[in-house]
Amino acid sequence: MDGKTKITMLIASCDLFTTKEELHHCLEHSSDGPRGASKTQIQKVQVPSNIPSTKEESLEWSALYWPISWKGNPNHQDLKNASFDIVKEKNMIEALLELAKRELGFGCATLIAKDNQQSEMEVWATAIDAREKHPLRHSVMEAIGQIAQNERLKRLANETSSLPHYLCLELIVYTTHEPCIMCSMALVHSRIDRLVYLRPHANGGIESSYFIGDRKDLNWKFEIWRWLGKEDEVLELPRSVNP
Repeated sequence: MDGKTKITMLIASCDLFTTKEELHHCLEHSSDGPRGASKTQIQKVQVPSNIPSTKEESLEWSALYWPISWKGNPNHQDLKNASFDIVKEKNMIEALLELAKRELGFGCATLIAKDNQQSEMEVWATAIDAREKHPLRHSVMEAIGQIAQNERLKRLANETSSLPHYLCLELIVYTTHEPCIMCSMALVHSRIDRLVYLRPHANGGIESSYFIGDRKDLNWKFEIWRWLGKEDEVLELPRSVNP
């Protein structure tokens, strides 16, 4: 057609067609389908489900599949721009580990704090696991509950709220274990600023599965960091226990 190449693409589940003949028949009878395409031109190819993470990977995929324009890894740029007061962070991790020692069951603990920039971290809530009282009382949920209860008491006393509309907006959450899916979604709803945890877990809702907190299909994102070097001081939970 006018010297131009026309490419027709059919996107569908591989389970929709069991043979090349079925797919060829569908293409031949489609109003926009190619005419005269042979069955030998039909191939099943697996393609990556995510974007390339490196320039080398981008070049490799461009040769194997289709041309890709490499614009850099945004995560690398975030790492370059990240700024931490490492002394403050270490102090918070040590405080978290001391808190975890009080929890004799699973060793799960959570600490919520606000960074006042010019001074020390201001701790707003500390919590340990309480699921022996109720299965949903994970340490993250307990800590968020403390923030909510403090806000409730202020409102009952007609005091000025120190919270900017959302429970944990601009607050940092430190927790011993990668939060489960329930707790991860609670952190999204509470609008936290940053999450720092020590030990990953197979049932976690962050790096181990859905990366809740860094998803485009949710209406909030927060920074996610795993602190390295202290995970051995945190109890390893069995897979049957959600952190």
